[in-house]
Amino acid sequence: MTDHETIRHPLVDAVHAGWVQSESRSAVIYLSEGRADLFVQAASGDVRVVLVTDELSALTEAYYQAMRDYRGAWVVRGQGGTLRDGITGAKLATIDEVLASPAIRDIDDVAVDYLRPKPTDQLEILLSASVRHRADADAVLGGFAEQATTTLQGVAPTGWGVTEPATVGWDRAELTAVARRRMPADTQFALAGTRTHPLTGTLGVRRTDRGLEEISQLFLGVGAAGSDSATSAPERVLGLLAAGEEKTMPLIALALARPGVSSQLRSPVLQAPANPLALLIGAPGVRALGLDPARMVAEFGAIAVGRPRIPALLFPLGTLDELGWPRVEAVLGAVDVDRLGALLGNGSAVLDGLRARHRLDTGLNDTGTSESGGKHGA
Repeated sequence: MTDHETIRHPLVDAVHAGWVQSESRSAVIYLSEGRADLFVQAASGDVRVVLVTDELSALTEAYYQAMRDYRGAWVVRGQGGTLRDGITGAKLATIDEVLASPAIRDIDDVAVDYLRPKPTDQLEILLSASVRHRADADAVLGGFAEQATTTLQGVAPTGWGVTEPATVGWDRAELTAVARRRMPADTQFALAGTRTHPLTGTLGVRRTDRGLEEISQLFLGVGAAGSDSATSAPERVLGLLAAGEEKTMPLIALALARPGVSSQLRSPVLQAPANPLALLIGAPGVRALGLDPARMVAEFGAIAVGRPRIPALLFPLGTLDELGWPRVEAVLGAVDVDRLGALLGNGSAVLDGLRARHRLDTGLNDTGTSESGGKHGA
């Protein structure tokens, strides 16, 4: 497909130069087979998909990740016909303005309704991990996701699927077989839990010249703030990452915590800020970057895990009561982050949460507003 005018899809409401508009009033926008197909068709013609909803709609994490991967966007039409970017809250004059990712220089650039977050009812652990497998018959995917949910929730993921709802019963062998059948194309699976064990997220698989790269993005509910399960979560996260180096051997893994909602949907409002708990740099990264484990232990409180000769490095960062961003800045100051990103390949997306989520030098969060909610002056 070379001409965007040839796109015909039941979910397209208007066709424009370089982008298509898809309107919905559904309460939940999920990565259905139809919406996944729209992303693929549009990408084949170098066309972007702009979802337009009202303020009552919310996205599943799988839809959000697919939207990012395919350079899509979300526009929210507020009361009185106002428009805003559903992710950043940036005010928009027209729908197509969202495609330029308008900069937020001041709080006045953000829609007021975006700054009214919904109440939270649980502590949520965010886990991102990149695992590299040899491209042989012995590789079985889903190990990190299973280990994470078992450690933090006591159960394996409930369901998975190439689209949503993710209702196929958890089976790592079958998941791996589906990924193999779809190669050399990339595959992104949606993961799901239950009401009592909230889980949402994605598991992406890509074939590279270095083997199979598996990227897990997990969001796990671990109980109400102050509960025993929530209070013990940071300690269990450290145990997970330390054990993960021996069982699944991540190239890199990052854990954060934030107040969350049990629905685990992404509403068009400011997300609660996340606090980093731990960072794991796997043995291949330690070796390639020439990191001195003894120095990392002495200067940054790292924990050497895995093989003694070339260990991985686990950096405790923050707790539920202590901000971890100062330690993040210190660690990244001692590591060649760009080189690490090059080594990770597709897995470098795991670093995005560290490089873009918090800028201590300006005191700004993702919206351009300070954590205290005030304006940032020149």
